[in-house]
Amino acid sequence: MAIKLSYVNVCKEIVADLLTKLGIEAETSIRANDEMIFVEIEGGNSKDLIGYRGDTLASLQTILSMLLSKQVSERIYVAVDVNGYRDHREQALTAMAKRAAEEVMLSLKPITLDSMLPYERRIVHLVLQGFPEVMSESEGEEPDRKIVIKPTV
Repeated sequence: MAIKLSYVNVCKEIVADLLTKLGIEAETSIRANDEMIFVEIEGGNSKDLIGYRGDTLASLQTILSMLLSKQVSERIYVAVDVNGYRDHREQALTAMAKRAAEEVMLSLKPITLDSMLPYERRIVHLVLQGFPEVMSESEGEEPDRKIVIKPTV
């Protein structure tokens, strides 16, 4: 399904309305590909929009996706980023996953990482695929789901 230009315009209106209601002044840019709409928010108080480890950002993304899907009567996936947070977080998760894998390889003891959002766990699992000496699995229930990294030996 290709994202229609009208859906992007509806998304712009919803984002502007949400930011106004939140009292946040920020610049937004919105683009789409065939599968989803990407919303980038620059400026404003990023702490308020991102929250602890991206919790508020994930909620904002879910709300925006639900509001948009309701208005256009179609399921539309939306990805929201604030001041480049997602790229920064991905780099931090990649570095952490590599350090943890190295520690497990040295100690041959499992490590349990802190709880993470689903998209963050996916990043860690993908990074760890590059380490055949370790395996990873998610354990627990949302919102406290964690990754356990174990030696394969």
